[in-house]
Amino acid sequence: MGDALRSIGEAALGAALGERVEMGRLRVLEALLERADLRLDAVSLEIAAETRSGARITRIRDRREGSDGPPVILKEGRTKKLRAERDAVLRWHEAMPGVAPRIIDSHEHGERSAILFEHIARPTFERLLLQGDPVELERALRRVQGTLTDVWTRTRDARPASPRFMDQLRSRLGEVFKVHPDFRGRDARSRGASRPSLERLVDAAIPLDDDLKAPFSVLIHGDFNVDNIILDAEQDRVRLVDLHRSRWMDYAQDVSVFLVSNARLLVIDAVRGRRRAVMLDFLRFARSFAELAGDRTFPARLALGLARSFATSTRFVLDEELSRSMWQRARRLLERVLDHDANHLTDFDLTEEVWLD
Repeated sequence: MGDALRSIGEAALGAALGERVEMGRLRVLEALLERADLRLDAVSLEIAAETRSGARITRIRDRREGSDGPPVILKEGRTKKLRAERDAVLRWHEAMPGVAPRIIDSHEHGERSAILFEHIARPTFERLLLQGDPVELERALRRVQGTLTDVWTRTRDARPASPRFMDQLRSRLGEVFKVHPDFRGRDARSRGASRPSLERLVDAAIPLDDDLKAPFSVLIHGDFNVDNIILDAEQDRVRLVDLHRSRWMDYAQDVSVFLVSNARLLVIDAVRGRRRAVMLDFLRFARSFAELAGDRTFPARLALGLARSFATSTRFVLDEELSRSMWQRARRLLERVLDHDANHLTDFDLTEEVWLD
């Protein structure tokens, strides 16, 4: 009887709000809305997205008559991750005001927590790449590059950064094999000769994690995907969301993630050319920054970062042809680095044919 009454109550709430609200969520939602001067009986909920880390993002609109304010964004998830995101957003506010979204309020309730953010009603870089006109896309790319230059310059710290890309890759291989079990232990053949599996290449490249370090640290996004970059044309600035992995680290990590997040998009032929142009332009920008900063091992670190991102991203790609292409590109990158003289990695050159499709 109690379970039935609870289900009836949750169904009634869902009918009124536009989205199912379990009783556990209700307590968190009520506490946040009350502090934001909103009433539960006067709002509507609309699921905006669910992140790969399991967080739910909901758009909340005020339905009261005469209310014309913008909606707010509710992000719910595990307390540990949302606490990390809240701290990261505050860190960005201090280091680079105006880039991260404004936090309206936050609330923790055991293992589940929620943060109320301002709503940024602007297109993502992904949307501009897929649907925007060329001029708009070019302007967006320049804004992204300008913002990164400011961030990397203003947050630069003299402490070296050790990204340990191979450790990152090895720790995620199990998740990849759950989605693509045929990738496990798969050697390749080229011109009749056997080539080692990606796992064996990773094991061989592990010592490079200790050798390849960035000469300085900067504040990175940590998950610099094209759908986490929002272009605010009215205020002529870039806004960044989903910052829970943000920290002081090697900027090659954000560069590699951005490039691979472009590469893994399923695009029509008409968009393929400009996607390639965006990736090459962004790579030229990052190389130029590295040269001016005197960072001589950047190409080698970026190759490992790209290998890491190509391989681990396959767990989010179900298209067989694309996932296999990404896996092979990760293999080629690792082979190219391992074939180079380990004592002269400052001379390593990252050529286009190794990682571009």
